[in-house]
Amino acid sequence: MRTLVVVGLALPAALASFTVARGSDPPPEFADRASGYSAADVAGMSAESDGAPIYLPRDLPDTYGWVGENSRDLRDGAVLAITTAFTSASGKTTVEICARGSQEVGLCQFDSADHTIARQVDGYTVLIHPVAGSLGGASDVEFWTTVPLTTDYTSITWLAD
Repeated sequence: MRTLVVVGLALPAALASFTVARGSDPPPEFADRASGYSAADVAGMSAESDGAPIYLPRDLPDTYGWVGENSRDLRDGAVLAITTAFTSASGKTTVEICARGSQEVGLCQFDSADHTIARQVDGYTVLIHPVAGSLGGASDVEFWTTVPLTTDYTSITWLAD
């Protein structure tokens, strides 16, 4: 069962909360939407969700902003997976990230598996999926395929201090 928690997934124009690179001014497209999530905020989200891991990219291009948590996969009331989303400055691309245990094949289901990148991190399968638009080109695909993903939120360069 998936439960929508924060925002609609296919409505990038309506997304109201973003995090941009720490120590830099947000791109003009994100200037009025920067949320300032900190490492402690994200750790709290994970802790409040039965410890379900929230894998995030250590680095983030200036052309993307973090929306935050979008949905949760639940079983018997327990949170087994959390899906977060990123959107491009243009609003044309929304990318979801969801991590599931290797035995939890039914979690993190997307409407379409087209263009989904599956990565193995710390015993989890981390799925990266473009929900709206596409990954834009070879540089976007390479970024989402190679960027280090982590649950060490203090090492994430784009979270607020």
